[in-house]
Amino acid sequence: MIQSFLELVAQKDVVHGKYLSALNLQEEDQKEFAKLLEFYQERMQISLQEQVECYLMFLHKNLEETKFFLENHRYRYSTFDEVKNQVYFNEEYMQKYMVGLAISSYIWSTHIGARKEFAKYLSTIESNLKYLEVGVGHGEYFLQAIKSGRFAKCIGVDISPTSCKMSEEIIHHYQEKCNADFLCKDFLMFDTQEKYDVIVMGEVLEHVEKPLEFLKKAKGLLSGGGGGGIFVTIPINAPDVDHIYLFSNPQEVYAMVEEAGLKIAQEACFVANNYSLEKALKRKYPILLTALLCKK
Repeated sequence: MIQSFLELVAQKDVVHGKYLSALNLQEEDQKEFAKLLEFYQERMQISLQEQVECYLMFLHKNLEETKFFLENHRYRYSTFDEVKNQVYFNEEYMQKYMVGLAISSYIWSTHIGARKEFAKYLSTIESNLKYLEVGVGHGEYFLQAIKSGRFAKCIGVDISPTSCKMSEEIIHHYQEKCNADFLCKDFLMFDTQEKYDVIVMGEVLEHVEKPLEFLKKAKGLLSGGGGGGIFVTIPINAPDVDHIYLFSNPQEVYAMVEEAGLKIAQEACFVANNYSLEKALKRKYPILLTALLCKK
């Protein structure tokens, strides 16, 4: 199925098809990617052709926003109100966007790197923990957490009804019996007395107007036990249609983490096209920073 997907992409976008032809996926990644394509086709009734169209929509919109960013040195939008109805509350668009984004996690080097960092982190923590994910998106990180067997309870919070629905679908497709709940609401309005051992925000902070408030809120919900912490992935100079907060370099991330009363326990940076970090910053190429944050 993967080969058929790649061939269909190449038919519609020759240049990108050549890029994808150089992919060298590990065996485990091939299996998981094939399962994802099969899930969309069999469970969600999205044909392989439609999945290709979703991915190319996601890709081409990303390229369009990249062009705007390089010409204007800013993201196109800067407020949630400008993007909410276009993206998060537009069910048709949001589903296509999430399918394309999920597929990219297996074929974009930055997304592959971040996904593997998360899997590596999950392998180091204790068991019987409480898990909270903010911005569940397409559900891939949430599914990894469930599959790890490390968590007694998992909660996902997302402002998009489509994301909550899609995440719930993929979780119950692979794990029929699991202690998982999804809440469709603004994270800043998430009112709970519970503490969580692991909190995940995968590509969330660039989607909000006040990322510092999100970090402070997460810190307040963190228990700090079991080897846990706040696992974040943060795009730098990485425009997309719903990216409204621009991080221009890692130092801006470090400063915000410090202001939130947190510290970085470990981090990694993944750069598009495997460029050096120095070259990427100079030319404003996309960087994806992953970090494990802990209380000071």
